[in-house]
Amino acid sequence: MGCGRRATGTAVGWCVGTACDGRLTARTSLGTIMRICLVIEMFTHLALAVATSLWIALVIMFVFGAHNFVWSTTSSTVRQRMVPDDLQG
Repeated sequence: MGCGRRATGTAVGWCVGTACDGRLTARTSLGTIMRICLVIEMFTHLALAVATSLWIALVIMFVFGAHNFVWSTTSSTVRQRMVPDDLQG
């Protein structure tokens, strides 16, 4: 599969993740989101390893892109909350 198609699937997933992140974090604890993201990441890597079709791989990359955005924002939020206020810039 070409890099362009993988990148497209991931980019579209990021857009969906962007749209869903605010509602998701408002309704679910950050710890739960992180646990779910780790499970999703494990399954997307496993599924991509055994995927034989371009379209299946594209769907997997879409899911991975959405997961990646949610994981990135959630993990950054958790790290920032752990730093004391007087040490933050």
